Parts: sequence; structure tokens; C-alpha cells
Amino acid sequence: MKLTTRQREVLTQGYDNILNYKRDLENAFKEKYGHIYDQIVKDYLQLDGFPKDVKLDKVNFTLDISFHPEVMVDLIESKDTLENEVDYQAKSNDQDFYINSALDEPALLNSTVIIRTDVEEYNQEHPSVEYLAKRINDKYEVEDLKEEVKKLEETKQIVKEAAIEEGFSDDINVDKLKYTIDVKLKYGVTSLSDKIIQTTNIGENIRVDDYIEKDLYDFIINHDLYDIDVQIQDDPEDFE
Repeated sequence: MKLTTRQREVLTQGYDNILNYKRDLENAFKEKYGHIYDQIVKDYLQLDGFPKDVKLDKVNFTLDISFHPEVMVDLIESKDTLENEVDYQAKSNDQDFYINSALDEPALLNSTVIIRTDVEEYNQEHPSVEYLAKRINDKYEVEDLKEEVKKLEETKQIVKEAAIEEGFSDDINVDKLKYTIDVKLKYGVTSLSDKIIQTTNIGENIRVDDYIEKDLYDFIINHDLYDIDVQIQDDPEDFE
């Protein structure tokens, strides 16, 4: 159908109007092109620093779709999308017509993802293994773990056994001994991070940094994820 100047103006305004109904346009695009929608959003999020396995339902964002109304009208005319005056009258006031006909031309659509969730806050609340490993590397102090291990009755027993092996009597009082201990993780930080994510509620009820500060060393101890080496500094003869 050949469009009159007035008809072109009406159709151009119709397309322009739906650009103001961004949520309706976004939802229609998501319904029609679900996989493409997800991929566009994920690509934007990853460029902003979000992890590859980002959970879209945990991020506040909108996909802003735009196009040139005049180009859409040119296309309608060239394709004879509107067959006649009756067809024009029926569709020129129909919002769904404008949305659907625009979405039928994905090559003419431009998209921008507007992200409102801070990437650091997302990672703190929904950590990946890689992110948690990085934060543990930044904050883990072997001396802090050592201090917690020293408090354990099990450690005193290990010290006692080490002393007996070096010739101290079976009833040696560990509290009177001079000794040092060294501790190290049995596994790498990545393996530790994976185990934490698999077995705790980190991120759900406690942010990553808070967990590391309050619970990390207890987790390592309770799951026996460390090795201990004892060095007795006293001489058995001094206790005879």
C-alpha cells in the first residue's frame, strides 16, 4: 500500500510512542527472542565485570531497545505490510502492531543494557568460586589460622605426642613446654573456595567478606583442611 504523507506521520508517531513503553517492548522482545535476550544481557554484564555464570534473576537491569521510526515506516511501505485503507485503520491505532512489526526486524533494533546492581555487591552476595578464592587470597592470614589452631585441645595432644617422640615423659605438661607450630592448608584456595560454596550458605545470609572475617578459620578447622607441624624447643633433659 502506498502511504500518504498523513499516514506516514501517524505511523511514525505510533512507532515513536512505543519507544516510551520500554518495559512492554522489552518483555515482547524477551518472549520472542528469549535466548538472544539472555545472551545480550550476559554479554553486557560480563563487560561490566560480572562472572560468566551470572544469575540474571539476581541482577537489577533493563534492556533498552530502540530503532528509527521513519525506517520502520519505510519498511512497511516497501513490504506492503498494510494491504489497504481498512488494514491501515485497523492497525495504525494498535500498539501490538507497532511492537510486533518492529520486533520482526531484529537487524534494525539497537539494544543497550542498563545495569543498576553494583558488581561488587553482586559478587559479595552471589560469589563464584573464582571470586571467593580471590577474596580469600586477599584476606587470609596464616598467623590468624595458627592462633585458632593453638587454642584446640587436639593441638595440645599433637604437641604432647611430638614431645614424647623426642624423649619427654608420657606425663609431660604441655603448658610448660616451649614449642612452635606451623600450619598450612591441605588444598589450594580454589578447592577451599569450592568446598565453602558447596557446603555453606555464604552469600545468602552473609556477605563474602563478613564470612571470611568471622567463619573462614572455623570452617578450615572443622573440616580438617589444614596440616600442622610441631617443633619442640625444649630439651627432655631439662625436665628430668
